[in-house]
Amino acid sequence: MSRGPRIKDWVKWYIREQALRNRAEPRDLVAERIEEYLADKEPVSHDTLLKMISSARNSNDPEDKPWSVSAIADSDIAPSALPIVMNAWAKGVIEDAPISIRQAKWVARLSSIYDGKTHTSLEWLIVKASEYANREKAIKAVGTYPARPQDMHWLWFCDALLYLDARDKDIDVAKRLMAKFGILYENKGGTK
Repeated sequence: MSRGPRIKDWVKWYIREQALRNRAEPRDLVAERIEEYLADKEPVSHDTLLKMISSARNSNDPEDKPWSVSAIADSDIAPSALPIVMNAWAKGVIEDAPISIRQAKWVARLSSIYDGKTHTSLEWLIVKASEYANREKAIKAVGTYPARPQDMHWLWFCDALLYLDARDKDIDVAKRLMAKFGILYENKGGTK
């Protein structure tokens, strides 16, 4: 029985990350959005996308359970990051969207670039932590971290956006990063 072409790892990471981004969004809509993005890069059949989206969403990982201070015993959250993680947890609980253990770890990891005074608000930190949590889960599910620079472009693009948001004082570096990934820089948010 013949199989289709092998799907590149970066495409697998991208599909899984998109599948995890909004679990409430119907699979078909996610698949259509992914198909549109991949159409001129690495096309993947609609049926394959649906299977991959289901697989990503149905995985059972202990780090996807809701976070509690008790989870610190089994995680790498530094005590100094606990106040900001608790703020993210409280916001999530109040909004009926509690953060997962994986998200809490990313809030802690990214907390050093959070200052609470500028555009790096708590909401921004939670969004970025969720994005990186989904990215981490997608990479782990594929089973390989990119080894070649050409496979890093999607990850570097995401890092460039984080750098732009967190380090807007270094505007020249941000502009060069955006140019490297084909993005026209016009203002703090950048435009394509």
